[in-house]
Amino acid sequence: MASKPGSGKPSPAPHRFRLLLDQGFPKPPGFRVEEIDRSIEVVHFGDSYRDLARARTPDWLIYAHAARDGFDALVTRDKAQVDQALEMWVLSRLVGFSVVTWRRRIDDPIQEWGQLLAYLPEVKKQLAQRPEARGRAG
Repeated sequence: MASKPGSGKPSPAPHRFRLLLDQGFPKPPGFRVEEIDRSIEVVHFGDSYRDLARARTPDWLIYAHAARDGFDALVTRDKAQVDQALEMWVLSRLVGFSVVTWRRRIDDPIQEWGQLLAYLPEVKKQLAQRPEARGRAG
């Protein structure tokens, strides 16, 4: 922990954003976003939730598990999730958890990762501006 100038008290560590990539999101071998931006952790769904990944798991249950485990958002290619009433109801009750998706589906994994990397600063800004996140943003 760094200390606040002149206070002698340690300042809190900056918040590290945690993003969970949905099953359909490409997973290039050896690529780690953390090597580009240390303020973010990106985890693929299948790596953290093997049992859920093997089964047909409803999106709302994925949200609940991810929020419970400290993820800030789920990144998904499935924009249809935002049109599902149950998913939106559950999401509305998960304080501090968001869903990140695209207006139009991208079917090229390189473009998809390029879009995510290009918009990461804006995604982090939006996540940090949520009322429930303001007390912990660094």
